[in-house]
Amino acid sequence: MATARIYGKTVKMWYETDHLNRNLCTQVEVEYRDIDEHGNTLARGTEDFSLDRLNKQVQTAEVWTWKGRYNDGGKRWFEFECGIKYRKGDGRTVKAALVEKYGATSELVQLRTI
Repeated sequence: MATARIYGKTVKMWYETDHLNRNLCTQVEVEYRDIDEHGNTLARGTEDFSLDRLNKQVQTAEVWTWKGRYNDGGKRWFEFECGIKYRKGDGRTVKAALVEKYGATSELVQLRTI
């Protein structure tokens, strides 16, 4: 069974003062939820990240779905549903869970990375 980690809101931020007396964020604590390919929650918790590790290991994407509408040129008109943050490498499992959530086929749900 494949699992994916979905990240939520930032719980806590740690700051350090630099030589110009500015507060710089160096580390964050982020909520997460582990899900399976059906969207069922397996675990919840928080995870600490340095900003460098956060930028390297967490992917941000937008979820778009097609609900049967076409634009003037006859192309499918996809509608924005939500934004999502997930661990890099979990895209296939996240998409499978979104397809099940929106009750569509995989070609009707798009996961567009930002």
